[in-house]
Amino acid sequence: MNLSVRENGTAVDIEDVGKREKEPIVIKVPNTMAIKVTTTSIMNAGWSVDIKDFKGAVEVSTMYNAINLNNIVGPVNAKTIYGELIATFTNTIKGPISLVAVNKFVDVSIPQNLKANVNFSARNGGIYAAEGLDIQKEPLKDKTSDGTDLSGLTEHGRSSEIKGRLNGGGIDLILKTSYGKIYLRKL
Repeated sequence: MNLSVRENGTAVDIEDVGKREKEPIVIKVPNTMAIKVTTTSIMNAGWSVDIKDFKGAVEVSTMYNAINLNNIVGPVNAKTIYGELIATFTNTIKGPISLVAVNKFVDVSIPQNLKANVNFSARNGGIYAAEGLDIQKEPLKDKTSDGTDLSGLTEHGRSSEIKGRLNGGGIDLILKTSYGKIYLRKL
């Protein structure tokens, strides 16, 4: 299987030690434990990291891989370079949630009544939210961090960014992409 499995204190480390075959690797763990998945090799390009029906903390960092999170509770910290990130959360979400895809899209499905402090950024793309999601944007500031007066000016050249509250605020919900779009959907 080209895997190395070692106990490391209270953790179990599973590492890829050679070129993988065409069959995916399936690792089953109790759904309430904390997991961390890291991929960095171009040898594993095109594979996806799929986590489903999980109630524990999730940390995923990939390069050249998509991330699919299905029926997740959280908290979650997931980042991918050169892969899309798709997440569907349960009706009960524990935060914080941070989902970042550098060169692809972020597509997230949440309960309509989720209370969250939102920070969405799509530098070279757009942000699309389902109708009926109650997002209150923070008002634009009158001054920049260096003190430049912005009153009376309308910003036109900035990438898509939303900071504010969803349903009055609650957990932190961060969605970011550099070269893609963000889709926020209702369950």
